Amino acid sequence: SASMDQAQRRCAEQIFHSAVAAVSPAALIQRALQREGEQLRFRDQVFRLSHNVTLLAFGKAVGGMVRAAQDLLGDHIQCGCVSLPWGLQETLRDSKPELLPKAQAALHITEGAKDNLPDEHAAQAATETLRLAHAAKEGELVLALVSGGGSALLSLPTAGISLADKRQTVQALSRAGADIKELNTIRKHISAVKGGLLARAAFPAQLWTCVLSDVVGDPLDFIASGPTVPDPSTFTDCLSIIKRLGVQDSLPSSVLQHLRKGSEGLVPETPKADETCFLSTATHLVGNNILALEAARKASEACGYHTEVLTSQLQGRASEAAGYLHAEARRRAQDLGTRVCLLAAGETTVHVTGTGKGGRNQEMALEMARLLAAQPIDGLLFLSAGTDGQDGPTDAAGGFADSGTFSRAAKAGLDPQQHLDNNDSHTLLSTLGQCLRCGCTGTNVMDLQVLLLHPGVT
Repeated sequence: SASMDQAQRRCAEQIFHSAVAAVSPAALIQRALQREGEQLRFRDQVFRLSHNVTLLAFGKAVGGMVRAAQDLLGDHIQCGCVSLPWGLQETLRDSKPELLPKAQAALHITEGAKDNLPDEHAAQAATETLRLAHAAKEGELVLALVSGGGSALLSLPTAGISLADKRQTVQALSRAGADIKELNTIRKHISAVKGGLLARAAFPAQLWTCVLSDVVGDPLDFIASGPTVPDPSTFTDCLSIIKRLGVQDSLPSSVLQHLRKGSEGLVPETPKADETCFLSTATHLVGNNILALEAARKASEACGYHTEVLTSQLQGRASEAAGYLHAEARRRAQDLGTRVCLLAAGETTVHVTGTGKGGRNQEMALEMARLLAAQPIDGLLFLSAGTDGQDGPTDAAGGFADSGTFSRAAKAGLDPQQHLDNNDSHTLLSTLGQCLRCGCTGTNVMDLQVLLLHPGVT
């Protein structure tokens, strides 16, 4: 068709917004913590409030969670430290103040980790966080709010290792192709706060941790590098990772020395599951993409779609993921008697070779448009968008595609294949008015894909 089906597009947007609302910071805190008078409940744990709460928060999506906790606990919060991404307060102050902490005398708010790399601001936040955890006494509560991005925002190298050494280590490992598990194993063993060390500091106070997951499969010891949960990995694991990746020569000597000492038992190991400090801790996943998918499914059924959730673990390259989704949609389209919605979620990657502007969601939408130009599926509308509201360094959360996208681009004088080759999905989709824009959502459970199939559309 000459133009995208607007009613169908509105349905897809509504489904996406319902998914995001289910994991909004306020919704997460309301679901996780219940207060009756001075009794605070966290799943099966109960705590008596008496101006005895220390609030510790770090991650890209904790601003709104802190705000909701402040609304719930009021002046029972006696002190705290919040580590937010660089520039967030300025971004949200006027448009979405409910996603930011309220100024409170003893609540220390810092912004750091510019470009997602640990910096002095993040180190100061970590130092203050550790100090407050140590200061919390038995009978008091330390409430930790954690989301993705927490690794960089709560970053303090162990004694004898500089911040520059740590950054050099993370960059060398990344360049050598270390995966997130390998990266976090080493991060935990050169840190003063990750891998359960915050739990060790908070003991004997009660420590409750609310985790919002932006990692596929929700491994609690990896989200923000698990500062409040046991760390199953060891110094010996670190040395074998370094050996396997062949990065001995590109790591700072301070780091190698520390890891070797640890493997010889000269530096204490990170806390394991049987350590006493975990007796007074409770950690719960308060939000993940499965919660968002469930809300998306309800919303699509309310829009009249027969709905199927394909996966919550969509990974690999965005282009390959588009191929998988296109094939699934073709299978369903063969004998379509009713409106169908297919849902997927996860986090893909883009191999950037071009100089264009885009992100993994818009790239997936443009790749889907290419597949639909080659093998059209009538009546299909596709949306891929990031639940944080930002796809790559663009102002869009994601993009839409249908069978007519490539031909519309050509009519507008654009070469869609060239835009794909140059990783320039944003320019093309924006020109066609096929970007989804919603601004910063204050949450993040990775990406969501919505495929809407309408029968008998020509």
